[in-house]
Amino acid sequence: MDIDTLRKFASTIDCLIEEDFYQFVGITPLTAKAWRNRGKAPQPVLIGTRYFYPLAAIRQIITNRTKDESTKETEVFL
Repeated sequence: MDIDTLRKFASTIDCLIEEDFYQFVGITPLTAKAWRNRGKAPQPVLIGTRYFYPLAAIRQIITNRTKDESTKETEVFL
């Protein structure tokens, strides 16, 4: 299956394909594998032999990190 077909499928299930996730986050495939092995979020969905990364999980992590960062900044200025 070619990469464009995978991207189209991923978009129908509201996910990113592996390659796009790696580029988006700025990590290597080995780092992603280490994250999967340690249970570090976002956890992908395995379909066949391909990993798909749910956009909802990615959004949640971004939201959590944004809240964490704003809390840290507030604590510093208080």
